[in-house]
Amino acid sequence: MRLNFWGIGELEISNEKRDSISAPVQFARSAIKLGHSGGIISQLGQDSLGQQTLRQLSLEGIDTSGILLDPRLSSLEAPDHLEFTAALREKLTSADAIYFSIRGRRHPVASRSIGFLVTLAPAKTIRILDFQLSSENYERDLILDSIRRADVIILDEAERIRTCQLLDIPNDQFVFAQIVSNMIRKRMILIRENDHQLTLYQEGKYTPLTINSINDLPVRIAISLVKSNTIEL
Repeated sequence: MRLNFWGIGELEISNEKRDSISAPVQFARSAIKLGHSGGIISQLGQDSLGQQTLRQLSLEGIDTSGILLDPRLSSLEAPDHLEFTAALREKLTSADAIYFSIRGRRHPVASRSIGFLVTLAPAKTIRILDFQLSSENYERDLILDSIRRADVIILDEAERIRTCQLLDIPNDQFVFAQIVSNMIRKRMILIRENDHQLTLYQEGKYTPLTINSINDLPVRIAISLVKSNTIEL
C-alpha cells in the first residue's frame, strides 16, 4: 500500500548547492525512499534560488504542488511567511501522515498557518511533531500549542531538558513523559538517546529501541502507526 506523507514548514536552502536540508524535506525524501509519496508544504520566493530549489525537489520525485511562490520575498525569508490557503488544506485531505516542527513555527505568520493546517487535517491523519529546537528562544505557549496538536512527538534528550525548563516540569524522563503524554492524542513520545538508541514512552511504559539509522525515523513511525496503530520499528 502506497501511503501519502507531507512535510510542513521550513525550507533551509544552501546558496552554494541550491539544496534544502530542512527536516520537512528530509521527511518527504525518506517517504519516497521507502516507496511512498512525499510532498512539501512551504513557501519560496520567485527568485532564482527559489526556482532552482523547486526544480531540484521536483527532480527527486517530491510533490512540490504545496510550495507557494511569493514574489515579494526572497527564498531565504519566504518560508517564515507561509500563508494558510484553502488550496493547501485541500492537499492534506488524503494525507496518511504529516510532519511538522516547533522550529518551523518560529515566525508568527508561519506558526499560525502551520497550526491551522495540522488541526484541519483529517482525523485519520497521523500528526508527527519533531521538536527540532534551534538556538533561538521559544515561547512556552508555542511549545504547548505544538504538543497539543500532535499524535506523537520526537525529541532528543537536550530538547527534553530544555522543554522541562520552559514548561516548569521536573527534569525527570518519566515525570516529563507522564505530563506531556496527557497532552498528545496517541500519548506516544520518542526520545532520541543517540543515532541508534531510542526510548519509547507509550501507555505508561518505557521501552528501549535500537534502530539502524535515525534518518528515516519519522517516516518509519508514520508507516507503523498507519498500519498497526502502534510503534514497531
